[in-house]
Amino acid sequence: MNISKSDFLTAMKKAMPGVESSNTILQGADTYIFHNGYIYTYNDAISVSVHFPITNKAGENISAAIKAKDFYDLISRYEGDTITIIPKNDMWIIKSENARAEITLLENNLIERIQGIKIDSKKFTPIPERFFEGMQLCNFSSKSKLSGLFCNEQVMVSADELKINWYGLNEAFVNSFWINNDAVTELLKLSNPKKYYVSDSWVHFITEDKTVFSCKRLVQDNYPFDKINTLVTTHAKEKGDISNELPNKLIDAVNRAAALSTNIESFDTVKLTFTKDFIEVFSQRPSGKYTENVPWEKPFKKEFDPISIFVDYNMIESGIKYSKSFYLKNTIVNEKTRTRVIFVSEFGIQLISTFDGGE
Repeated sequence: MNISKSDFLTAMKKAMPGVESSNTILQGADTYIFHNGYIYTYNDAISVSVHFPITNKAGENISAAIKAKDFYDLISRYEGDTITIIPKNDMWIIKSENARAEITLLENNLIERIQGIKIDSKKFTPIPERFFEGMQLCNFSSKSKLSGLFCNEQVMVSADELKINWYGLNEAFVNSFWINNDAVTELLKLSNPKKYYVSDSWVHFITEDKTVFSCKRLVQDNYPFDKINTLVTTHAKEKGDISNELPNKLIDAVNRAAALSTNIESFDTVKLTFTKDFIEVFSQRPSGKYTENVPWEKPFKKEFDPISIFVDYNMIESGIKYSKSFYLKNTIVNEKTRTRVIFVSEFGIQLISTFDGGE
């Protein structure tokens, strides 16, 4: 069978998110599975199917399992625009111009699992508007037991013990679901996804070219959505809250101060003091200390008492990238007043917790 090298590479690249690394526990998760005219990958968290028939001389679809990354790397290095695949019982012969390779076929251990992912094409519905914009804003790396993306009704949420991203949509999800960080990261790379549907164990997305990207659902009974909802509600902006837009130069000042950050509860923190005229950025450790005053670009008209917080510098940097608009909210935590930072976007907020002053 003769095929276009570029088309073949494109199809395999689309399937790559379902390929696990060589240290995977699940046998076969590092393979491409060719079956019934599709390229499949499966790693127990993500499964991808891409339509790309590989046939024998009789024109029949053939089945095979091949080491994915080795095979992709080989094909990408071939010269010429056309690849010839000659299927044998225990190997494929791959030719292009003067090059020839023999690829050993592996035992197909995953086909039953893949076939067990039942996809009902009639149940796909359009993806809510701004879903991918919300996913981009909510996506962040975390090792927390809460990591990942939780979608419920018209809300998208990501959180850990110190930060909450909350993003609102105009349309509701058909069903709620929770997927892990890896699935979110790979979904953001997906080209032209149009529809989705939620089955018992998976969330399926389909693109214009019929590529199906399936994400394993996490057990959402363990997700504290109601508690997060309460936190967001109680941190709504009120009259009297200090609010403004953070200066553009603040992120650079925080980055410089981070070199002498204070470790609090295993987080690298800097101290920010909000005054009427500027934000003082301060950090200190035994080797030295750092101070920088960053003037407001939009000065306050009214006086207020300075407010100081200790905050993880990475969270401030990510918050500024989320939105420069913010307000400070005082709440009572364990009988102590705690000031939290809330970044505000057009459709959502990012809530960041702070630390006691280095104690």
